[in-house]
Amino acid sequence: MSSEERMKIVDRTMGLLKQSSNPSSVTTRAIAECAEINPAMVNYYFGSKDALMKEAVRGLFETTERDRLISQSNPRKAMFDLLEDMCARILSNKRYSPLYVPDSILNDRMSAPPGLVELIRDYFQGRVGDGECRATAYQMASFLRIAAYRPEEFLLCSGIDMRNRGDLRRVISHQLDLFLRDSL
Repeated sequence: MSSEERMKIVDRTMGLLKQSSNPSSVTTRAIAECAEINPAMVNYYFGSKDALMKEAVRGLFETTERDRLISQSNPRKAMFDLLEDMCARILSNKRYSPLYVPDSILNDRMSAPPGLVELIRDYFQGRVGDGECRATAYQMASFLRIAAYRPEEFLLCSGIDMRNRGDLRRVISHQLDLFLRDSL
């Protein structure tokens, strides 16, 4: 299995998703034409079109400037920026969110956005174990994914509008305050 071919298919699918107003209108045939492959290669590399679509949508949501963020000297600020970027992507890409958010929380392996665990480790500088760092990252990311995915319901529940940048930033800051205490 060629990893370059696989990545090319994912990249081309991401391009088609960006151009499409409805992700379900992206067909296997369109993917194959764009990636210059036989349509059967989608199943060969990914098992199904749905699996490819999930990977492509994940790529759209997780493609950030995380290398720049991780290299910041202030891990808390970098975490804030990474979480704000994650929420902004969910809020601004409502057409992709149903393909990404529920699956990332309910079906995928439990994980946080790339780079978040490392930033939490940097913040605590060994005072907290690896398991606690991973759990903290997952808890923050999962809560914020749900709140950004369902902003209307979150507003009704909390009175906080995740679509308002100031409110979003306050929620993220509050999450960081809750989870980044030295008493963990």
